[in-house]
Amino acid sequence: MSHEYEFLANAILGLSAQHLTLFHGADYSIQALGLRIAAINGLNEALSQPCLTTIDADARYAGIIALTYQSAYMPDAMMEFITMLRGWMFIQTKVVPDLEMSMFRNFTREAFVGSMKQHIARHLTNKNAILLDDYLASLKVVRVLCQGTAEIKYLSALERLGRLAKQSPIEAFLEIAPCYGLTNKMTEEEFKAFTEPSNSCARVLLSHFLMLNYALEQHFLSPPPKHFAFCKEISTAWVIRVAAGLPFKFQQHMMWPLGMATGSMKT
Repeated sequence: MSHEYEFLANAILGLSAQHLTLFHGADYSIQALGLRIAAINGLNEALSQPCLTTIDADARYAGIIALTYQSAYMPDAMMEFITMLRGWMFIQTKVVPDLEMSMFRNFTREAFVGSMKQHIARHLTNKNAILLDDYLASLKVVRVLCQGTAEIKYLSALERLGRLAKQSPIEAFLEIAPCYGLTNKMTEEEFKAFTEPSNSCARVLLSHFLMLNYALEQHFLSPPPKHFAFCKEISTAWVIRVAAGLPFKFQQHMMWPLGMATGSMKT
């Protein structure tokens, strides 16, 4: 398909270059960025025109998928990843005319949960009990920061995940990856406010989510697959970068996620 759609070819090559940079010791970061910019420009141009065929729609869908996964491999792209997820949702719901006719018809929450169940380690321990208590205690302190509707809703979702993890860790693990789309449920105004560079509270909340995801992966995936979309290096890099850029008054609210991130780098 990429031979017929230049933006898709650029998106796939950009993702490949980013993957090689992250996992294979080569440095194609400059090429990856150039290809990414070309892919985004090309995809935006394509989206300005009507889809005439199912293949047209699938090419646009494939392009946003590749761009989203590339951002998940970029150590400075946490908020860009959130934006790309929203673009993914837009194309899936507004551009693809009939998902059942799409080659991506199996890209569903149910299919994802089913595939993840195959990776869950069967011999589990209670090593995450104290971690979850600390996670929930940290969120309780963070609650005082949440002023906007989007932040309050996001915090409530994180607390629910923490409580679910204490009751049924496996269910929480299977629930957490679909929760990357929590920001897709926000209104345009809420999303704009949540992703504002000055919204330190949102970045604290996202850091808690990332490290809960990391902790559950470490607990259930034995051994954790190296090439998961969110590898340890990217999750920790995002959290460490957030902590370094926050105003001083927010630093205390990053103690739990930052401790998880810096601790994981030593393992």
